[in-house]
Amino acid sequence: MSDALTIHLPALGVHLRHGVKHLLEATLIPLGLFYLVMALVGLHGALFAALGWSLAALTWRLVTRRPIPTVLAFMTALLVVRTAVGYVTNSVFLYFLSPSLQDFVIGLAFLALLPFGKSLIAKLAADFCVFPAELTDNPRVRRFFHQVSVLWSSVFLVSGGLTLWMLARTSLGSYLLIGTAASYSLIGVAIVVSLVWFRRSLGREGIRLHLPFRATA
Repeated sequence: MSDALTIHLPALGVHLRHGVKHLLEATLIPLGLFYLVMALVGLHGALFAALGWSLAALTWRLVTRRPIPTVLAFMTALLVVRTAVGYVTNSVFLYFLSPSLQDFVIGLAFLALLPFGKSLIAKLAADFCVFPAELTDNPRVRRFFHQVSVLWSSVFLVSGGLTLWMLARTSLGSYLLIGTAASYSLIGVAIVVSLVWFRRSLGREGIRLHLPFRATA
């Protein structure tokens, strides 16, 4: 198409570094700290190790006036609730029940914000991808994020139901290993579907994305 609009994105490595950094900061490091400290010290130490990391990461960004990723703010708020529940009840089961419940909360939040013209998935996508303003300000892109919110709502509702079932039916070790792998696999499939949908959606509007594998000198 001769009059197609080409939007140049940063190199693939830029997106990967951007996304992995936020994923580590908001989810994987707190989770790893919890497992490690629980094995060495016990539940209470693990609770505060995971929460301490998230609060420290959030405080560092506030002090240095750096942007706060939506995923970090959201996961820290949920971790505060999980830590309170785990500490008061002294129950590992209830601590790990919270992620299943939070999946339901996230899934419903995707839908609840749509009538107000807001898209939570658009804010989360910005934490894992580097989008230029000419892309995020495009009306077609905004419509896409509203439409794909239904997909991601379904993903988190299914993930919440799956992990809740596993927590009730399997051992904690199986839950941590298989449940986490299943949840991330489900999210991975949803990412692929979203990217294909995104590309085709833009193609129908005559918009082509250029994503180089390496940054140009």
